[in-house]
Amino acid sequence: MPSQEHNRAISVRRLTDVTETHISAMAAVLVDCVEGGASVGFLEPLDPAKAQAFWRESARAVARGQRALLVAEDSDGIVGTVQLILDLPENQPHRANLTKMLVPRRARRQDIGRALIVAAETTARELGRTLVVPTPCPAVMPNGSTSPSDGGASVSFPAMRCGRTANPATARCTTASWTSNRRP
Repeated sequence: MPSQEHNRAISVRRLTDVTETHISAMAAVLVDCVEGGASVGFLEPLDPAKAQAFWRESARAVARGQRALLVAEDSDGIVGTVQLILDLPENQPHRANLTKMLVPRRARRQDIGRALIVAAETTARELGRTLVVPTPCPAVMPNGSTSPSDGGASVSFPAMRCGRTANPATARCTTASWTSNRRP
């Protein structure tokens, strides 16, 4: 996937063979996000061993083809993750659930989340999924924000519908903008 140039080069790729090195790095990202207030299914303080256990289970699901795992990386290592849950009821072969989009505090405000979403859309399309449904996890920050652009840790946004064309490689997903769903 293409890299984005900001303060440093960021690349996003799909992990199909998850190693212990990946698990350790992703566990550190998860721990940092929880420490930073992200509402992602874990409570603070998050024991690194518990974070590693989560990623080992995710790695097993990746190996079984039940999840697609994408990571954003810079020269220092993994700076973001997102997963597509593919193991859904048989009447939903067109759908993938987007979950665990994580960007550690040191790497925020560099469009890494946006790059992960674009990569998730592309991956979903490549897997024949025409609908990506994010797991709802709005996090309201102390300043009342839910938007990543103004300090929010995560945001809930509408489903992404991927267009159907004769050639799946040219189909496009459309998404809502990266603004809060909150009304003033």
